[in-house]
Amino acid sequence: MRLFCLLILALLPLRAEPLALIRAGESFRYRLNWGVLIGVGEIRIDAAQPGASTDGTRKVSIDIASNGLARVLYPYTNHAEVRLDQSTGRILDITETGRGFCLSDSTTRFDYEQKRAIHTDRADARESRELTLTDDAPMDLISALVSTRHWQAKPGDTRTALAIFDGKLYPVTLTAVRLETIRTRSGEQSALLIVPSMAPGQERGIFKRGGEVKVWISQDNDPQPVKMQITLSFGTGTLHLVEHSAPATTTLAQTSP
Repeated sequence: MRLFCLLILALLPLRAEPLALIRAGESFRYRLNWGVLIGVGEIRIDAAQPGASTDGTRKVSIDIASNGLARVLYPYTNHAEVRLDQSTGRILDITETGRGFCLSDSTTRFDYEQKRAIHTDRADARESRELTLTDDAPMDLISALVSTRHWQAKPGDTRTALAIFDGKLYPVTLTAVRLETIRTRSGEQSALLIVPSMAPGQERGIFKRGGEVKVWISQDNDPQPVKMQITLSFGTGTLHLVEHSAPATTTLAQTSP
């Protein structure tokens, strides 16, 4: 199942606003469906509780794993840990390990004074490289999509971030497309569809392979990315938010099964 490898490619580093989007103590759990197959995987995003660190940093972890029959046929787990400067929200380093169908073992360290990022890939030394940074703070794609809940966008609004593909920076445009009614466990719900894209002729990564990524942001008092979708040439994977834990409370999914 190439799906899980391609999901990792879809979460390649992005550069955008400081990472204030995930609050300390907050967590998200998404269930992955692939076509008509329900629950083939899960993604968890967890931010460390306040006061968990005494060195002025905090951590956000992203865990991806295959589930059910998919785990039997294609066992896969991936753990990424992002260490942030608590005062600025800047990413200091990212460590990622993957086991099973797609192996990975890497660390990326960000040096803002020297304006560079050093990526060390222990699973494939050919992928190790040094990148030149601008003044923006790095962000991975899934975090950039989650951050759109704070955007307060209207259909037609756009934002631009810089994505790292093949050791170079390319602009990615996040576009608020339209309001849609989506099916959730609590019934039908209004959500804003946001689509990231790259300019024709400049596509890289999943976009170069004709892929498309979408996110739906609920339109209520506490906007959340309740649904994400990755469309590839051989099918569509959909992530549904099944649990969201705020620093003080835990709420069950507002999303469809």
